[in-house]
Amino acid sequence: MKKILGDTRLMLKCCVMYYENEMGQNEIAQKLGISRPTVSKLLKEAKERGYLRIEIVGPQEQNCYKLERELEEKFGLKEAIVVEDKHDYIFQKEELGAEVAKYLYRIIQEGDIIGVSMGTTLKMVPQHAKVKRFNKIEFIPLVGGIGEADMTTHSNQLVVELSKGMGGKFKLLHGPAIVSNENIINILRQDKNIKDVFKAMDKMNIAVVGIGSPIDENSNVIKNGYFNSKDIETFKERKAAGDICLNVYDIDGNIQNYEYNKCVFGMNIEKLRDVDKVVGIACGIEKLNAVIGAINGNYVNVLAVNYSLAKALLDYQL
Repeated sequence: MKKILGDTRLMLKCCVMYYENEMGQNEIAQKLGISRPTVSKLLKEAKERGYLRIEIVGPQEQNCYKLERELEEKFGLKEAIVVEDKHDYIFQKEELGAEVAKYLYRIIQEGDIIGVSMGTTLKMVPQHAKVKRFNKIEFIPLVGGIGEADMTTHSNQLVVELSKGMGGKFKLLHGPAIVSNENIINILRQDKNIKDVFKAMDKMNIAVVGIGSPIDENSNVIKNGYFNSKDIETFKERKAAGDICLNVYDIDGNIQNYEYNKCVFGMNIEKLRDVDKVVGIACGIEKLNAVIGAINGNYVNVLAVNYSLAKALLDYQL
């Protein structure tokens, strides 16, 4: 046995047959008159001696895989998803949505409760979730939203679409995303159906959230009137970095400095820290501070971003 394992010619023969001729280990063993475990040991020995180098080569996505690993290591993420930059901004968001949909199909198990926020990139996810694979899962909205301009980005609409595509059930949070004062929230939360949604939030083990910027005039939340000009000025003065579920936070992830948050009808994002997997989606380098704040606040532990934003995150000095 020792002589066989030290046989360089036999090692190289096994490598050629296995990696170039794509023969199975059992087939190689029969052809060479040795056991399958011996074939496995010869392949391992060839690698250890440097006779064999395995290189993973892909198209442009190869760079993305490297960035994903670097992001995971730098920020302690459970997983990172990076897509190539595209000239068409909408197509870039759609590609992010497609990859997040694949990720959800991979990690979701029967019995999971999945919370969903809102946003233009997040709305791309249901478009790529068209295989009914689950029966005993439930999607829940993390923020209210009725009557605002773009219904397709609403949390309620997204849970309906995801349930249609992937299977399972959904709950709806009937009420506006923003109310005039926090007393209205207390009244709304007395409703039985609304109570059920908030109870489900306490049990959810997966969340998918859009990471927004409350000071970017091109952001969806500003275009749809969630923040007015006075709000934006206040956010700038108080150095707001980002928002998740319309909860505004600074670069350190703190939310206490923003009175606005008290009038959001939905989940306090500090609850996200107790959720097993929280997927944060962001597209565009202008979201840099928003993503950093989300990571610093421990609101996300899985990140889906485009290439240039991923590079900016790696260059950011912690």
